[in-house]
Amino acid sequence: LPRGYFGRKRRTRMKEVQTAWPDGLRDIVSSIAAGLSLTQAISNLAASGPEPMRVAFAQFPQLARVLGTGPALELLKEDLADATSDRVLEVLILAQERGGPIVARILDDLVVATTKDVKVLDEVESEGLEMKLNARAVLVMPWLVLVALTIRAGAFRDFYSTSAGLVVVLVVA
Repeated sequence: LPRGYFGRKRRTRMKEVQTAWPDGLRDIVSSIAAGLSLTQAISNLAASGPEPMRVAFAQFPQLARVLGTGPALELLKEDLADATSDRVLEVLILAQERGGPIVARILDDLVVATTKDVKVLDEVESEGLEMKLNARAVLVMPWLVLVALTIRAGAFRDFYSTSAGLVVVLVVA
């Protein structure tokens, strides 16, 4: 039970972080356009970014001061450990190492790509939800038919009220 509870909580948190990445990246791009360094722009996510980003980046300002931006982003990547965050953080690490005016263009491209990725993930999740609903309907439908057949008095009700009917239900179950 604890593993299931905390696993579900982590999946929910990761989904929120994945969904918040495009807005977080837009915040970073606007901070860089305002004249902040990449490290300062990323640190601003902890204070003024989207709520899931604030939680995820809460330790980044202290880690960046102590370890440097690259190692702090590596630690953050290990903490988040999902495909979208890994890709975004790798690009941020490379942008930090390279620097210069190309950073804004790289981040603009990353915003577009991440937005598309989030849309694709939502579509995949929607398709999966439809399949789950169909599977549950297929599972429940025979039982509903059985209940409908045995509600009225008649041959079906008589059969399923016997021990042979009980055996059939148990075998089918």
